[in-house]
Amino acid sequence: MTSPFNRPAPDPATVQQALLAIGKAVWELQTLEDGLATHLALRHDLAPGCSKAELEQAMARRRAMTFGQLLQQPQLTASLSVECLARLASLKADRNWLIHASRRALHVELYTPATGANALARVEAITKQVGALRHDVWAETATYLHGVGLAPATGAVNAILSHWATGKRHPGEIGET
Repeated sequence: MTSPFNRPAPDPATVQQALLAIGKAVWELQTLEDGLATHLALRHDLAPGCSKAELEQAMARRRAMTFGQLLQQPQLTASLSVECLARLASLKADRNWLIHASRRALHVELYTPATGANALARVEAITKQVGALRHDVWAETATYLHGVGLAPATGAVNAILSHWATGKRHPGEIGET
């Protein structure tokens, strides 16, 4: 076995590809977390006639939660399908690997083309899974809002739902003019 001190450095293009894939996966995870927080705020914190400021406060409170904390919210189990909840729960281990261990794992795996390709495929599979979950959470939230007559009642709700569906930033986020 070759010592880590005398093996050749990984291909810089492969490292760049890995960093881009991880960045995209983390971005998608953050968008999903934001979607779950917003789902909980719209589904469980939105009272009839509440003000925009009250909704924004509820959303800020929910958005301060981590992915694990969001999954532990009892309201989530009452408001998302069993299938969606199961997929979210199974995503947690992949999310934790991506956030907490991927750098260490990829640092080793990127030294050979075969293991590097497998590592990149894992990151890309996580990204795809997160995108599908984001879409499903959005769809279940939109169905609920339509059912209670709230969508497309307000432009703010539509902007939020559009943000989830596309993964793009919505007006009013930091840095947007």
